Amino acid sequence: MSDVHLGALIGATSFGALATEDAPPAKAFCVREQPWAPGPRITPFLQYQTEQAWQEDEQRVKAWEAIRDEKELLKTQNELRQKLLEMIGGLPAQRQIFMRRLPARFKWTGSPSKN
Repeated sequence: MSDVHLGALIGATSFGALATEDAPPAKAFCVREQPWAPGPRITPFLQYQTEQAWQEDEQRVKAWEAIRDEKELLKTQNELRQKLLEMIGGLPAQRQIFMRRLPARFKWTGSPSKN
């Protein structure tokens, strides 16, 4: 018998032996014990994000309440401007006007079938 046929025979018999063993119980494939009730729910990560957002909001409110005069307002405005520029990666060194140019102009006749 050739090696290919012998390998196929051994593979088939071992596969048959595996198939006859007891299958795992259905509970082994269960991810959750009970399905969630339909409708909106808050996951732990969403709960964490919500708590973070409320903390940041409280800090913003305290910062705005601490402003008493124009000097403090201008200081806060400058800090916010610097934070924003840092987030977007700054502005270009030279200001440029954006002029969009169309590659060609087409005369519109009002109906796609007439073009």
